[in-house]
Parts: sequence; structure tokens; C-alpha cells
Amino acid sequence: MRTRQLQRRTSVAQVLDAAERLFATFGFVDTTVKDIAAAAGLSVGTVMSVGDKNALLVSVFDDRIAKIHSARPAVTTAQTAPCAERLTLLFTPFAELFTRQPELSRSYASILVSGQHSSRVFSELAATLTDEIAAELDRCSRACGVADATLEATRARAIYLAYLGLLFTWPPELDADTGALLTALQQLSESQLPTCRCRVAASVQA
Repeated sequence: MRTRQLQRRTSVAQVLDAAERLFATFGFVDTTVKDIAAAAGLSVGTVMSVGDKNALLVSVFDDRIAKIHSARPAVTTAQTAPCAERLTLLFTPFAELFTRQPELSRSYASILVSGQHSSRVFSELAATLTDEIAAELDRCSRACGVADATLEATRARAIYLAYLGLLFTWPPELDADTGALLTALQQLSESQLPTCRCRVAASVQA
């Protein structure tokens, strides 16, 4: 049993590694399951047991997103940044990922939106990011003397959903423009902050 489990894990790793390399080199559309099987040195059946092409792309991106999330620097390291910038820092690594390989990012987003395949990592990250956004909004609101936990939770959800909308509908002509995406994200964050001096404050006190 242990041998079979080890073989299975090895096969999955080979398939995902081959899929990631081919997607990055030839693009999602031009890569076939047969190509992945050949690159992995496995049969088409073995590749399909791991997942179809859509599922493989979701797995590849999920792994990248999970690694980025675990490696993100804490926003608390940016104590002197204005509120909107602190909120934008939460999204920066993901914006960089999505603009680094826009064609793959669009394919990944399309698969998730279609509901063909779900993403456990993406779902878990949604809850984490929403909580982080709410915490930053709370810090800013308390500095302004207008803290409202219920309102911050609503604003956090709105910011998260708008963030997804920006990522998933970013204009093709701006695909690789990380700076433009981050500027849009910061403007989005700014629009949800309470109207007070903390919008432009040099720091936010805990």
C-alpha cells in the first residue's frame, strides 16, 4: 500500500511539473494532454487520472498561489505606509503573479468562473484575505475614531470581490502592466476607506 501511495505521489508530481513547464513554454491552449504525458514520461491515462488539462492548470496555479501566500511579508512591516497602500500590499504578490503570465492567468480565471473546477486554495485564501482586509480597515477606522466591526466586514468583502473583478477582467492591452493594476487596486482600496485624515496619514496606529 505504501509503495502504491508513493508511486501515486511521484506520478502526480511528474504530471504537474510537466504541465507547468509546458504551459509556461507553449501556453495553455497549445499544450495537449498528450504533450504533458510525453514530457512526464507517463501514459495519457495516468495524466488523466491526475486531472484533465483544466484541472492541471488549476493545480499548478493553486500551488503557486499557496507558495506566494505563505511567503508574503507581513503588512505590519509597513507601519508607516498610508492605509490604502497597506491594503494594496495584501494584493501585490498576487497581482504580480497574474501579470507575469497573463495568458495562463486568464485561462485559470476562466476555468474558475465557469465552475468546471473548484480551487480549494483559492477558496481558503478568500477567507484569509477578507479577514486581513477587515483588520487593516479596522486599524484605519480606529485611527479615525469611526470603528465599526460590522461595517468593516462589509467593506472588506466589497474590496475582495472588486479585487477579483479587477484580476479576472483586466484589459488584455494592460496584461503585463503590474504597475497599472496595483494603481487600480490602490484606488479601489482608497474608495472604501473612511473619510478622514487617515486616508493620507503617514502612519496608522494600532
